[in-house]
Amino acid sequence: MLRSNKPYFIFFVVLSVLTGILVYYFRWSGSEGQEWKSIIDGDGKGYYAYYDQIVFSKNFGTARPDNDHIIKIGDRSLIKYQCGTALLMAPFFLSSALVSGFPDDPYAEAYQKSVSVAAIFYLLLGFVFLVLLLKKLKIKPPHILISLALTLFSTNLLVYVVAQPDMSHVYSFSLISGFLWASHAYIIKPCRRWLIISAVFLGIIYLIRPVNIMILLFVLFFFDDFKSVRNFIQQHKKQLLVFAVIVSLVMAIQNVLWYIQCRHFFLWSYQNEGFYWLHPEIFNVLFSFRKGLFIYTPILIIVFWSLAVLLKTNKFRFFNTLLFLIFISYIISSWWCWTYFDSFGMRPFVDFYGIFVLLLALLLSNIGQRVRTILLLSCIPLLVLNLLQSYQYNKRILSAEYMNFESYKYIFFKTSLQYVDCIGGAHDLIPYNKFTQQLLFSTADSQPADEQDFGPGKEFSHAICINNQDELFHAKKMYAQITFKKWDYRPEGTPQALFVAAVSYQGHPNAFYKVFRLDYLPRATVNKWNEFSYTLILPKIEQPTFELKMYIWNRASETFKLKDLTIKIFKTG
Repeated sequence: MLRSNKPYFIFFVVLSVLTGILVYYFRWSGSEGQEWKSIIDGDGKGYYAYYDQIVFSKNFGTARPDNDHIIKIGDRSLIKYQCGTALLMAPFFLSSALVSGFPDDPYAEAYQKSVSVAAIFYLLLGFVFLVLLLKKLKIKPPHILISLALTLFSTNLLVYVVAQPDMSHVYSFSLISGFLWASHAYIIKPCRRWLIISAVFLGIIYLIRPVNIMILLFVLFFFDDFKSVRNFIQQHKKQLLVFAVIVSLVMAIQNVLWYIQCRHFFLWSYQNEGFYWLHPEIFNVLFSFRKGLFIYTPILIIVFWSLAVLLKTNKFRFFNTLLFLIFISYIISSWWCWTYFDSFGMRPFVDFYGIFVLLLALLLSNIGQRVRTILLLSCIPLLVLNLLQSYQYNKRILSAEYMNFESYKYIFFKTSLQYVDCIGGAHDLIPYNKFTQQLLFSTADSQPADEQDFGPGKEFSHAICINNQDELFHAKKMYAQITFKKWDYRPEGTPQALFVAAVSYQGHPNAFYKVFRLDYLPRATVNKWNEFSYTLILPKIEQPTFELKMYIWNRASETFKLKDLTIKIFKTG
């Protein structure tokens, strides 16, 4: 027994050391030793808000809404995100508090670093679950370990362990892998233990990200045919009812927290957001250079080969897998923001990479040695590409949101610091309800789009100001469409020229402040007018007395000309 488990022990030790080194170098240390200060950021602040409000600020349900992580419900406030990620982080948060003496700062070094430790733990735990599952499926150890290693180092899973451990994806990956293991164990040997474990895991999966509860459909993979599924259900009706009750009780944790915050047991926390069920962006989600799954994680193409093998070995499992993959692709593609904002690749699929490990391991077990060698050799360049692009993403060379084919070509295999933040512009998706948008404001109606010369002594353009407009105040979702023509005198363009949008309230200047480079890429066609068009999501205006200001900031006194600057503001809700 000890001898048979030795390869796994060595693998997990090596994996722990490697991920620990990567976390220390890229997240705890960095160029100035301060990278740990931004471990909890973006969506991570929404998950961490449970600790901030309950433990530190003690304003759970009364925190100030920010229309990002904290929303307003009547006269109360609500954390937008589910509690599952915070729940799984809890042991590490408490341990770091005990070790460091309970610092008062919710974003103290110990708390931030505990999130990285949590991500590594749940990565390893997810891999343990997959090892246990694949051993039950009679997969050989080398095939299991190769599948795990390729999944980590050849996909964007690595980014969500090392660079963005505060995101929910590695936690979902771990719990979904655990659910597959526990549910398979119950199917082959029904007992109360596996029933309870699988039910608790499924409930927590919901608490992390509700839509991921659809992993329940993939459990059919562990049956040979429809007849065996029907017989299993008939023989375990009472047990399945108990399973449903346990799942519901775990899920109810979120309803209790909602009630404590805003006195409602049931609500939709993603206000003014939703799905476009009739307009899924399936092609973009899978193949676009902005976030496409197979563009930024090309090793997943192996799934098609795995499906071909399944078709030969078991048609029931083939159709179950194919339909499940189509279903999750449809769900993910139907969300209004199909890019899922700042991220590396198509991050919602990371949650389901346990299925990829399973399919890859089965593929390696069902092909000959020669074909297997060719397959693994072909994975090497994909692994190198993923590591390179993960580095580019972490160093902000690869844009977290605004990639396209042109920018992809521009930064391809570039690692020099001169390419950091080289991609400018703003190409935000039109906010939810884009099919019912309405024009609220246009500079074409208020002032001529005159030509402006920039250079030494000309730091700012004429500002466009909107004050106290009721239509903007009452709009739930808004975006700005910005178009202009620009004349450049240098091939490198004007990398320091910025567009600025700011919202200020009385006593609270620049409550919203967003800047982006006028040039999408740091190269230009000189001595001619070049046209630019950008889209920028604007915040919900919180007070009737406000000032929305937009202008050009020529912060490096670069020489260029601008004309036909037009700004239109639309609402979608």
